[in-house]
Amino acid sequence: MAWQETTTVMVRTLIDDLDSTSYTYSNERIEQTVLVSAQFVNSSADFQQTYVVDLSQFTLSPDPTLSTPPDNDYVNLISYKAACMILGSEVKASSAKSVYVKDGPSTIDLRNTSGTLMNLFQDCSEKFNQMLMDYKAGKSIAGQSILGPNSPASWNYTSGHNRPETRTNTF
Repeated sequence: MAWQETTTVMVRTLIDDLDSTSYTYSNERIEQTVLVSAQFVNSSADFQQTYVVDLSQFTLSPDPTLSTPPDNDYVNLISYKAACMILGSEVKASSAKSVYVKDGPSTIDLRNTSGTLMNLFQDCSEKFNQMLMDYKAGKSIAGQSILGPNSPASWNYTSGHNRPETRTNTF
């Protein structure tokens, strides 16, 4: 199926698991994480298409990459959410291995590795949250407005009369 190929490449890119000779995560593991993330995303926002996740059958239907046009918003959101979930589990595993040992003049300090992963996880989470908020807001551009003949900004209030004022937009 197409969603597996597309989302797997996207998630691998987001978590920097690109060396095909020694992947950290199998394709099946990433696809499973994408399905779990799709379940979470389905409950976070309303989409034009209703997507059904079946974890026992390992399916996502209909395929968001095969629709015309493809539902890129949904694909991006589930891929980012999956990357956040994977990075979060790496942070948890790494923090359990954080060690600081000092024996005389020698020191071993592995505390920084979890801090770097934590920053990457937080960045990914912030981007996901921003993408989700942008989607829910209709992907509008901040500060953009539409002025028409009946909008308050089109009335001439300076003369004391509520008469429409002729305006032209010059940019």
